[in-house]
Amino acid sequence: MAIAGAIAVAMLGVACRGDRPGHAAAPPTAAAITWREVGTWSGRIGRQTESFEVSPAAMRLRWQTKSETSPGAGRVTVTLHSAVSGRPLQTILDARGVSSATVSVAEEPRWCHFVITAENVEYWMTLEQGYASDAR
Repeated sequence: MAIAGAIAVAMLGVACRGDRPGHAAAPPTAAAITWREVGTWSGRIGRQTESFEVSPAAMRLRWQTKSETSPGAGRVTVTLHSAVSGRPLQTILDARGVSSATVSVAEEPRWCHFVITAENVEYWMTLEQGYASDAR
């Protein structure tokens, strides 16, 4: 009887645990990303933006073009430049016509600026940096 009681207690203990076969444990909570604005630019003519720091954290450029002066003639390019030397590092955006999207900005940590070229179209863009935040 003592053995049967010990077996019953052991089985009850296993049954009460949360990791029984067939029962998945709750997945870990993923960190959400909070986006903070670094800068916003808009207009119809090209420009060089103020300098900003590119960090190892996620960065994105949300952009939109509209109001073409002639259908299919609009074009916007955005080139990332070193704020120290002025040299171009990479083309972030080269868009034709009326459209919108979000593109990632990834570069080694350094101070940079954008050179925006616009032809026959109005543009709007916002650079944002992502920060991990608790999803709870």
